[in-house]
Amino acid sequence: QLLREEAEQKRLKRVLELQFLLDRLGDESVRQELLQGAGGPSLLTKSDLTSLDEFYKLVGPERDQNI
Repeated sequence: QLLREEAEQKRLKRVLELQFLLDRLGDESVRQELLQGAGGPSLLTKSDLTSLDEFYKLVGPERDQNI
C-alpha cells in the first residue's frame, strides 16, 4: 500500500512539473531564451515550440470564459 502511494505521488509530481513547464512556454521571454540559447546553442527550434503548443492544447485544461 505504501509503495503504491509513493508511486502515485511521484507520478502526480511529474504531471505537475510538466504542466508548469508547458505553462511557462506561454511566456514570450522564456520562448526567446529557448530559441536563442542562454550563452550557448538554442535548446529548441520553432518547430519544437509549435509541437509543444499543440501538445499543450491537447492536455491543457479548457477554461470557461463565462466564469
